[in-house]
Amino acid sequence: HARIALEKSDIGEFNQYNNSVDTVHIANVNEFTAYRILYCLFARAKTDIAGELANLTPRQRQQDPAIGNALAIQRALATGDHFTFFKLYKRIPNHGKYIVDQFINRERLAYLRRMCTAFRPAILVAELTQLLAMDKTTAVKKWLKELGITIGQKEKGTPYFINTIQATQALMAASDKYRVADIKGQL
Repeated sequence: HARIALEKSDIGEFNQYNNSVDTVHIANVNEFTAYRILYCLFARAKTDIAGELANLTPRQRQQDPAIGNALAIQRALATGDHFTFFKLYKRIPNHGKYIVDQFINRERLAYLRRMCTAFRPAILVAELTQLLAMDKTTAVKKWLKELGITIGQKEKGTPYFINTIQATQALMAASDKYRVADIKGQL
């Protein structure tokens, strides 16, 4: 039931199921432990994630790939290492990617804000495709336009870029959307 909810992007239903199930009786305890860690990252529930981390056994931490990946993602986000986060995103096992998909744009936005501060006066759109773990440059261009960021090109046939100074204002406005997740797990 929880996996179907994830596949349908129904994070509220997933959370309801996850909270109502006694994980001791689940065959895939480690898989669902990894999901809970990722869900805590989505909800920004620091006290819940501390509880999940405290309940992990040394064996779970070291030997389970799903939990290992979830812990590495947690570390990357806790330290602001978005570069590592996006590399780990591409390798999430099982259905964990569905949970991260619920907050991936929030993290893309945060990373792009940091890049716009660090890289002046421009960033190439093709570089963003790889850094933000997006499939195609067209997807990046579409996402940037949805954020209200203007995409430029010096002349026909040259690479597309964004002006980082102008983009910063649009990114600040877009960040308000991702401030808090409600009690049902919706943004």
